[in-house]
Amino acid sequence: MNNASKNPSRNASNESNTSNNAGNNASNNTSNNTDNNTSGNVSNYIGIGADHAGYLYKEQLKEWLKGLGFHVRDFGFYSEESKRDYSFVEDLAQALNSGEISRGICICGTGIAVCMCANKIKGIRAALCNDIFTARKSRQHNDANVLTFGSRVIGLELAMEIVKVWLETDFEGERHAERKKYIDYLESKYFC
Repeated sequence: MNNASKNPSRNASNESNTSNNAGNNASNNTSNNTDNNTSGNVSNYIGIGADHAGYLYKEQLKEWLKGLGFHVRDFGFYSEESKRDYSFVEDLAQALNSGEISRGICICGTGIAVCMCANKIKGIRAALCNDIFTARKSRQHNDANVLTFGSRVIGLELAMEIVKVWLETDFEGERHAERKKYIDYLESKYFC
């Protein structure tokens, strides 16, 4: 049984239209054209999701990322309507683990709840980064594959700078590879 069928409150998986028409899907709860990766190369395929508090940032970041040449898959939510459900985090994480996207961005009011949710999913290394230094180090030292931040903590301009640095930064490997191996070991030990 897949996870989607276990949770009746889940939204259908919605994906953004890849055209540059800003806002076409902002309040649309049905899929138009998907930006699924079918070529096998996911290096510029980014997943993004947000709760009601992060919705406006998500919409603006989504269009900005498209303008930078990224393929952006929107995992919801699709309005500022308050919900107590973080199913978009699970959907994004599943897409990341299956290779449909290369990295993910999750936004809520503080970035804490989405980070906690993401890190409950095997294979996810989410990092809460409300500054550029942390964003850079989360990639260089820990190979973070999900970035989280808070729309009530930082401004949109800083959020864009953080996202840009995070996406441009590679994992350094070498001495940090041992740390990553230990994180993987703990995950395999405690996640059944």
